[in-house]
Amino acid sequence: MDKMSIDEIIKQAQLIKKNADKKLNEAQSNNEMNDKQLKNSEITNSFSTKVLKKDEPLDDVKKFIPKKKNTKKSNTISAANITQLASEDKTIKINISNDKNNNSNGSQDKTRIIPKSDNIVQVIDDKTRVIKSDINDHTRVIPKANSRTRVISNSNDHTRVISDSDENTLIINKRNSPPRPAIISTNSKKDEKSDLNEIPTIFAVNHLDDKFKYHSTDDSIEEELGVQMTLEGFDDEIETVPTIDEEIAERVLKKNREDKINKFRLFGPNETDKKLRQQKVVDNDYINESDKYNVLDKLLYTRTKTKSKIIITSVLGLLLLLMTALKDNGLFPAILSEHLVYFSSALVLYVCILITNFNIIIHAFKFKGGLNFDFITMLCALIVLVHSTLLLLFENLWLDNGILLSCIASFALLLSQIGKYKMITQIIVNFNYLVSEDEKFTIENITNEIDSKIISRGIINEKPVIKTSVKTDFPTNFLDISCKTEPADKIANPLSFIMLGLSFALFLYIGFVDNFNTAFNIFVCAICASNPIIALYATNSALTDITRNSAKHGARVCGYEGAIITNNSNAIVMEAADFFDRSCCDNHGIKIFNNTKIDEAILYTASVMINTKSPLAHVFDDVIIGKQSILPEVEDILYENKLGTSAWVYGKKVLVGNRNLLIAHGITVPKQSYEEKYTRKGKHALYLAVNGKICAMFIFSYSANPELKQELKKLEKSGITIIVRSCDPYINEETLCNLFDLPSDFIRVMNPSAARVYEKYSNMTVENSPSYVIHDGTALSFVSAMKSAEDLISTKKLIKFLSTFGSALGFGVIAFLALTNEYSQITAMGMLTFHIIWSSFVVIASKIKETLF
Repeated sequence: MDKMSIDEIIKQAQLIKKNADKKLNEAQSNNEMNDKQLKNSEITNSFSTKVLKKDEPLDDVKKFIPKKKNTKKSNTISAANITQLASEDKTIKINISNDKNNNSNGSQDKTRIIPKSDNIVQVIDDKTRVIKSDINDHTRVIPKANSRTRVISNSNDHTRVISDSDENTLIINKRNSPPRPAIISTNSKKDEKSDLNEIPTIFAVNHLDDKFKYHSTDDSIEEELGVQMTLEGFDDEIETVPTIDEEIAERVLKKNREDKINKFRLFGPNETDKKLRQQKVVDNDYINESDKYNVLDKLLYTRTKTKSKIIITSVLGLLLLLMTALKDNGLFPAILSEHLVYFSSALVLYVCILITNFNIIIHAFKFKGGLNFDFITMLCALIVLVHSTLLLLFENLWLDNGILLSCIASFALLLSQIGKYKMITQIIVNFNYLVSEDEKFTIENITNEIDSKIISRGIINEKPVIKTSVKTDFPTNFLDISCKTEPADKIANPLSFIMLGLSFALFLYIGFVDNFNTAFNIFVCAICASNPIIALYATNSALTDITRNSAKHGARVCGYEGAIITNNSNAIVMEAADFFDRSCCDNHGIKIFNNTKIDEAILYTASVMINTKSPLAHVFDDVIIGKQSILPEVEDILYENKLGTSAWVYGKKVLVGNRNLLIAHGITVPKQSYEEKYTRKGKHALYLAVNGKICAMFIFSYSANPELKQELKKLEKSGITIIVRSCDPYINEETLCNLFDLPSDFIRVMNPSAARVYEKYSNMTVENSPSYVIHDGTALSFVSAMKSAEDLISTKKLIKFLSTFGSALGFGVIAFLALTNEYSQITAMGMLTFHIIWSSFVVIASKIKETLF
């Protein structure tokens, strides 16, 4: 390399220096620009930090105070002015005070500070602003100027706009979290006689009205496509792929799995009625929902046929009755007075009646389940048929104290058909309720003997048979249960043989003492007089009446089989919350302590009350409009007897109960005199404490449902004990007995260990359950079903006794007149009158029993 001269070296150095100065100037320019951006960022961050702080007031922000000369002008800012201010400065200030406040005191002006960047402002009216900031993607609602508004923003928690106006509004929006409460509103002020605050109502975010939501005014830009030539068959076919929300799908899958787990049970109702379905009583039973129309059509068709048979039997029977009553009367046609014509006509009419009621004769010979009521009716009808035929063929039989008894046999067939008609009608009514879309509940035994003993420990000394209410997807064996047991069959089974034997003995005695023609006439009269013809009608009439009464309370007993299975218990078990519906628990207000936010106090308490199935759960469920998804999760729930409940919510220990619960946990509570100021006239104080500090005091009162109170007083006479699970500090044996006016031993509250065992039976849901009793799941329907079952059993016993006594009385009268040779006193009309009077007495007595007892 050649050596450089001094001039060249100096020239090279100057060039290097020039390049260095140029780079230095560029660096300084960049630094100034960065400093400027950093300063702007600091200003914005300073503003955001101040706004995002929850409880720190904006002291460093100067208020916009209008000049005195402008006080008469409106203090509102138009949309154009807002836009202009936003373009000139980083922040703008909006004065939302009304004219009166500004004129009276300028220092009371209220301002709002809004960042300049990307703010969209929409003016609704002169007093309301809806402002949306794209920085945090939040919506601010600035209410009317006559309200005090506090804006609290925290990007990590919630955004609240709290207004203390006539309509208190709290907007809560928690990002990246499940739906949370959004609006707390109330239209009521404090009670003038008390300083309690009214408990507000909380709405979910997705149920906000449109007026609370921001709607962008930017029109969407659509790409304008040119007109293209398309050929048929070359159109693009795009397959639409459905989008699936994995979170929702996972939630649905989890719920389905939980339902299957909850519905699976080792101990089912199979042991309750071991003979169920072993004997097929009814063909084509209701086994799935697709069969409901076929089953209903068959039932309606059967009822229509039965109704037609009743009409035909009534008409033909009335003709027989007229022939029997008017035979020796001058009004009777002479042409029919001849022996052959008279008995031939009567026999033809009677045969037509037998053909009409041929189904009774067929059913009488079905002996699989033992003798039924139709057997004794059929036996009486066939004996009368033979007797009527012999009267036609042998005139001497008529002359030897003969009596035409076909009208009595027809009356027995008519009452049997009416009894069947009432039974089918009641089955149809129950079936319509069964296939309705309402939720169905049945009554089952707690078949696990260990659980039964634990639940009833210290309450029931004998072997416990405990009934519980079960929600079911499909009640099974409906027709089989409805038709399986008929009390009239139990009445006719032994009575038919006894009366037949006694009548035959009377036949032999009269035959040897007098003559066998008279003896045969007396034999037939004894069979007709001792027939308990009212039994089937009376039992089904009682079933219809009692089920109709229980249906008013949402319960239906399916036949006498359902009543028998339901009534064979000595206790029922229920939740304390079931005794109190939404109208039986009243809230009278809330008192806040230690600057607790009212929404947090409500959410904490509602979560615990609803999860523990407290009677107050209905009240808090109404507060959140039934949206339990907004409630936080509750863990490690523990009920302390007659004190309250402790649990963990958001990692904080929460106590909900009476003052003694808080004292037991070392928490300071108000004085007793302070609490008594709010708890007069049967009111109770429910405290909330979080992390060792008292937060709120709710004032509630309980009342009894009049209908449930009446049904419980009726059930108390049956000897059944009600075992209750309670997690409420104020719902105990003494409270329940006082509210419902019941004896102390009738309602018993289970201990905490028994309550934990009963949890798996509380609100249990199963796929299938026998339809002995179907009800709507309320305590009123449950108690009414138990009472109806007990009434049916007791009424059945009364009908059985009266029917048996009537049969014995009828036979005794015939035997007494025969043995005293008073044959002339034995007439067909007399026997028919006896049956009508005694049947009416049985029906009236059973109805009185249903009403009074």
